[in-house]
Amino acid sequence: PQGDTWLLRNLDFFLANHYPIARVFSADLFEHWVREHLALSPTTRCRWMRFIRKFCLYLSRTEPDTFVPDPRTFPRLMPPKAPCLLSQDDVARLLAATHRPRVVYSREHPLRPKTIRLALLLFYCCGLRRSEAVNLTLADVDTQQRVLRIKHAKFHKSRLVPVSTSLNRELCRYLRERRIHKTPMDPSAPLLWSGQAGGRANGGFSGGGLRFNWQQICRYAGVFNQRGVPPRIHDLRHSFAVTVLQRSYRAGHDPQVTLPRLARYMGHVGFQFTHYYLQFTE
Repeated sequence: PQGDTWLLRNLDFFLANHYPIARVFSADLFEHWVREHLALSPTTRCRWMRFIRKFCLYLSRTEPDTFVPDPRTFPRLMPPKAPCLLSQDDVARLLAATHRPRVVYSREHPLRPKTIRLALLLFYCCGLRRSEAVNLTLADVDTQQRVLRIKHAKFHKSRLVPVSTSLNRELCRYLRERRIHKTPMDPSAPLLWSGQAGGRANGGFSGGGLRFNWQQICRYAGVFNQRGVPPRIHDLRHSFAVTVLQRSYRAGHDPQVTLPRLARYMGHVGFQFTHYYLQFTE
């Protein structure tokens, strides 16, 4: 995965700068590398340290003197943050805020408000992960069959995500606007076009770019979580899962039948993973 590759490069850069003549991965070296990342959250540090430990175990097969960290000394994982469930009124205010000139407007990219609006709809109406949305290309959008093709997502799973008639209309409208403004329309072009060819690959929005615009929109729309700060983009995925199950209850359907379908739609290996997204509501 790309994250693991980056982490190995980070370690390699650290070794080249601080220990250019070292030939054995020692305990002092590992502790120095850990101190370089004390500003990160305990959960992130623990995840990174676990990965480096696996790398050390691999090295120790050929280099017996390699230090292998003891996982019992790693930071404790922090409990997951409680999600902020967004109501339909919240989402309506957020969508309206995307059209405010001072929020997401860019003179170089007049389609930016429509692109951000489409991204929010994909998160809320389809429950997509942020990485899944930014990796969508035009080839992955089939407006005839009304499906999105999600390729090699989390758990290395690919799937087809059906979209509603109304969301399909939004997609068609957005693609027409893309043609009018002469943005890249080849199949490999990113669906969420940022307008910055020097940014992410092929000019698509990065996850960080979406998060920045999301926080701007939340502040303008006055949508905040329990701590008084903008919720996470991932909270739209939580809101999607809860809304689907609430709709199932109201329609008189058996939730135990709906849950496995919801798990497949969200790209989970099993429906037990979907329980993480379901919070008790009235």
